Amino acid sequence: MNRQVPYRDSTIIDCLAAYAEIIPNRKALEFHQAGEHHCLTYQELWRKSQAVARWLIDSNRFAGALEDRADDVGERVVLAFSPGIEFVPTLFGCWLAGVTPVPCTDLRSDSKRDRLRSIVRSCQPRVALVDENGCDGDEGSCEGVPIIRLSDRMPDDASKADLDLIKDQPPPISAAVLQYTSGSTSEPKGVIVRHQNLMANLRAIQHQFGLLPIEKESHSEREGVRSVSWLPFYHDMGLVGGLLAPLYLGGTAIIMSPESFLRHPVGWLKLISQERATVSGAPNFAYQLCVDRISPGVADGLDLSSWEVAFCGAEPIHARTLHDFAARFSSYGFDRKSVYPCYGMAESTLLVSGFDLTNEKPRDLKTQRVCRESLSSGKVNAVEVKTSEQRDRSLDVVSCGVAAEGIDIRIINPLTGQTEPPGKVGEICIRGSSVCDGYFVLEGEIDQSSHLDIEANSNGTFIRTGDTGYLFEDELYVTGRSKEMIIVRGRNLVPMDLERTAFETVQSELPATKSLHVAAFSVCRPRSEELGIAIELSRRETKLDHSVLVRRVRSKMIEFHQVDPTHVSVFCGERFPRTSSVKLQRLELRERIEANRASPIFRYDRRGVSTQTPLALNLCSVDGFEGKAEYLSRWLSQWIESRAGVSSKEIAPEHDFNHYGLDSMTAMELAGEIEDWTGVEVTPMTAMEYSSIDKLSEYVAGRMDEVAG
Repeated sequence: MNRQVPYRDSTIIDCLAAYAEIIPNRKALEFHQAGEHHCLTYQELWRKSQAVARWLIDSNRFAGALEDRADDVGERVVLAFSPGIEFVPTLFGCWLAGVTPVPCTDLRSDSKRDRLRSIVRSCQPRVALVDENGCDGDEGSCEGVPIIRLSDRMPDDASKADLDLIKDQPPPISAAVLQYTSGSTSEPKGVIVRHQNLMANLRAIQHQFGLLPIEKESHSEREGVRSVSWLPFYHDMGLVGGLLAPLYLGGTAIIMSPESFLRHPVGWLKLISQERATVSGAPNFAYQLCVDRISPGVADGLDLSSWEVAFCGAEPIHARTLHDFAARFSSYGFDRKSVYPCYGMAESTLLVSGFDLTNEKPRDLKTQRVCRESLSSGKVNAVEVKTSEQRDRSLDVVSCGVAAEGIDIRIINPLTGQTEPPGKVGEICIRGSSVCDGYFVLEGEIDQSSHLDIEANSNGTFIRTGDTGYLFEDELYVTGRSKEMIIVRGRNLVPMDLERTAFETVQSELPATKSLHVAAFSVCRPRSEELGIAIELSRRETKLDHSVLVRRVRSKMIEFHQVDPTHVSVFCGERFPRTSSVKLQRLELRERIEANRASPIFRYDRRGVSTQTPLALNLCSVDGFEGKAEYLSRWLSQWIESRAGVSSKEIAPEHDFNHYGLDSMTAMELAGEIEDWTGVEVTPMTAMEYSSIDKLSEYVAGRMDEVAG
């Protein structure tokens, strides 16, 4: 039964008001940190929200904010709060006062202040509000915008005057929040999420997850949705999925800080166990962190049997991670059928696709094993793995379910704008009631540069997500992100696919490493685009022979992807740039490396062979087979040193060419130059048969003697 919530077709504010009356003493919020926890009931949350609204309305800073509604985004207020409970009444207070909240990070570090400055420049708020833990030192200002510690300036609870004032206010403006994107491929942009978008997406989450709202007659403390989240409120998954979804349903939002999770991942699972949570989720890396860092002894006593929906989204989903997580924690009551892959984005408020648990029973993780090479060409060729070679040439792509209620998904060719058929890879485009109008710009217009007219009708245009994927049996499979797509020699390479290979290679070489991240990105050259790889290790790995590690990575990249990284940087103790939602910023990392603003401990760097002058090979004055073979051996060693970036100390005539990291294109360049200088044809089959400096030198010298004879 898909029971409806009170005031289904209005706003989240109306839902909170209804629950404050229907279930006033039920816990709406719990915040856990360092063994302590703080709670707010629905009645307490409602009254605190009204007190915030009264202060905002009475403040001279917002004089005229309610009267002037020509711009339906209205006055903006940045909420730069530390993880905690005070953010929530401030959020609802902004809505009650008719101003638009802009969630942001707190200000306790320089990097967080940089993000605040970027957001302030973008939306020019009237004020930035912080809680008592949200900033260090004096309040001050940012880009000329005052920073105010709200807790020092408002009463703890609402008075009767507050209640009367709020009751007489007109309905809130249409903009619910400016949700700034995480900026994984560009500067953050403010998505205009309207109340109608928010309510539509909350309904979609309720439907897809198969959740039920609380009933008026219910008085059980444990009944209803109980959600645990450590995701920050300035991230769409944390705000909508972790906070507003349980409040929309009259449930309890149980919160812990991101820092607590990252320090002690088991704390997340312990909170789920302790609070008998039914819903909780996170990006893929969080599940992997639990697998890697939670030892059996630490997990003793966990009971995860209440966890019905373990959603996973916000970044590429690895089938192996979810399988490993389910296997690792099944002995603690976790049901592998609770794993819930989904796809979403801020531009669609949150959820875009997921399995429909209202109409279906939970099921095992659904994946397709597909050929890596076929994805590069835009096709999806399913393969059955019977050999290790087939396994290496393929990968599992995880199904992210069907389009959420009210969402329409299309796969389009990004060059032609035409819709692709099922089973064809293209850019994911979406439209629907949850999909936002566009990005906020100060001039009063809406930036709709991501919108695309696929077909003209009354349902509106589609927006381009920048992600790539395909549809199969109405289910969405996400394969990568088009804005970070790496194109080398006409082949589309997905960064996550390359990173997975490099990660597994380094991990096999350093099984005891505790910190490992890998990034793949394109390196633009005048005539081509090349592949760059960056490897992040812990500080204790500084004494390794990094040249050997890099050679192993290059060899595997060639073996699995037929491409040789021409730029590999190894960092020890220097963290890669990430967004507020912990997404890897590949393009920012590339810019830092190219501008020498990063400090790798080891750097392998060579120019693409297509931009280099051929290395002269002059055999005119060399006599005899042995003389020619010896000369050719020296020339091949010089060529490998200059073109493949291999140190002369590492070159041995008896080693296979694969040892030096020669991909197929580089090998063909080598063969072409030998033929140009000697007249001896060297085919790919020849190079495979005579696969070392010694063997190839003797083969070419022998062929030259045959021609001369």
